[in-house]
Amino acid sequence: MQLRIRLKVVLLALFTCCMCVRAQVNHAQLNHPDTLGVMERLSIGTNIAEWALLLPNLNLEYDLRGVTWNRWSIGLKVKGNWQTYHKTKPALVYNMVEARAELRYYWHTRLIDNEHPRNKFFLKRLFSCRRDTLKHPNTTYYRGAYLSFSKFSFLLTGTGKQGYAASAGFVYGIVKPLYQFANGNALDLDLGISGGLFFMRYDKYRLDRESDCYERLSSKGWHVLPYPMLNELRLGLVYRLTRTHRHQLPERYRWRYDVDAAFRDALIEKVKEEHRIKEEKAIELKNLGDVQKYFDQIFNANYSTLLKEEMENKAKNDNELKRQEEEKRMQKEKAKEDERKKKEEEKLNKEKAKEEQKQKEAQEKAEKKAAKEKAQSETQPESQPAEQTPVENTEPKEEKGGEQS
Repeated sequence: MQLRIRLKVVLLALFTCCMCVRAQVNHAQLNHPDTLGVMERLSIGTNIAEWALLLPNLNLEYDLRGVTWNRWSIGLKVKGNWQTYHKTKPALVYNMVEARAELRYYWHTRLIDNEHPRNKFFLKRLFSCRRDTLKHPNTTYYRGAYLSFSKFSFLLTGTGKQGYAASAGFVYGIVKPLYQFANGNALDLDLGISGGLFFMRYDKYRLDRESDCYERLSSKGWHVLPYPMLNELRLGLVYRLTRTHRHQLPERYRWRYDVDAAFRDALIEKVKEEHRIKEEKAIELKNLGDVQKYFDQIFNANYSTLLKEEMENKAKNDNELKRQEEEKRMQKEKAKEDERKKKEEEKLNKEKAKEEQKQKEAQEKAEKKAAKEKAQSETQPESQPAEQTPVENTEPKEEKGGEQS
């Protein structure tokens, strides 16, 4: 019974794998439109033109919303070059420190068509983003307002000015992508201009070489300049902390209805794809039922043969295991017998060597005794006659003397 179930599972698994291995479509995450992280909304920039004018500067900009259709951002910029060291009072003074806040509105140009016709009013047309042709599709435009406060001291001619100024006005410019890094960050080019009204106060002064000091000539209190002035010419670089190309220009600051339309189209395609997959799965399940019946017929027809083969293989494996165990047992017994014989042989060899050692020692003792007796016989004088015992007719005594000799 277990064999029957196991074979069925194997056959069905093989068929399911063959039917289901197909190229799968990787869908985008369409549960919500694409969003930006906190760091992706931050960008760091600097104005190269002001560096050329000996004004170090740094600009931080942050998008107000974390979505790709957001078009509003706020920025903070600082720049300054103040009180450089001199042993004497310089005749040329170029000192300035400024803090500046910006509010920007980004937009892309759109092609005039039936859905987006040309604006009829002049003011709307003046600020419209609709164009007859899209000459620069990768360019992002911006306009906005700024507010700044600065401290300055300029002495470029014989008379200089030192004071404070507050300015408010408008900004306009474009941003173009320059380079995309492998980690997803991007470097953009920022070209812009800003200008507005100035509210300021200052003192006029001149350099007195004799006393080596600056002499104040006159002062003017807070007042508004009667004419607008240029505040900044921007030739800047912007570094964006993005993580993917979908969050870089020109994919950012898009129109909301464009994003929604693309999202709807993608969502519709996803629904269609899911419906198609469901239909395919239903067809596969139907085919799988038919194939299962076919496999059942084949299985029932070949079950007895397969069972017999399995039993024969099992008996064969059991016999082989028994034979291997018997061989191992015989090898162990043979090894034990060899070990026993080896020990007995070693014991006999030891006894034989011991007996030979005893015979050798006895022979050496006999040789020593004979040599000793020979030496004693040689030391006796030849002139001394040998003692002769009187011979009596007593046979037992001769036997006794013979034994003594």
